[in-house]
Amino acid sequence: MKRQSAPKGRPNPPVSPGIAALDAHKAPQTRLARINRVARSKLVRLMMYYTAARLALIAGLAVIIMGINAIFDLEIPGVLTLFGALLLGFAISAIMFRSLRRRINEEVMVVDEKRRAMRTQ
Repeated sequence: MKRQSAPKGRPNPPVSPGIAALDAHKAPQTRLARINRVARSKLVRLMMYYTAARLALIAGLAVIIMGINAIFDLEIPGVLTLFGALLLGFAISAIMFRSLRRRINEEVMVVDEKRRAMRTQ
């Protein structure tokens, strides 16, 4: 709601202290909310990179296992090939993508800290 100015010669009515206190309280909360949104978007982006990297690793392992199957005529079923690639992918990604997982854990801590700060205010 827009406040109209007083006619000439009469001063504007003063802003009530309650409204000023509400505006002062709202500003830090919106700033924290914006910071929290930025932290969450960074966390989502890191999670997407991690998931894509793991899926790419599993797909690559599946192709390698299928290639070995074709070269040596082992006749391994496709489901077993994918299951083996999945198991190997989980084990290898735990080692290969350790730094990315650590960054994700740090971002989770940042988001949790921001959320706690917003709750206390």
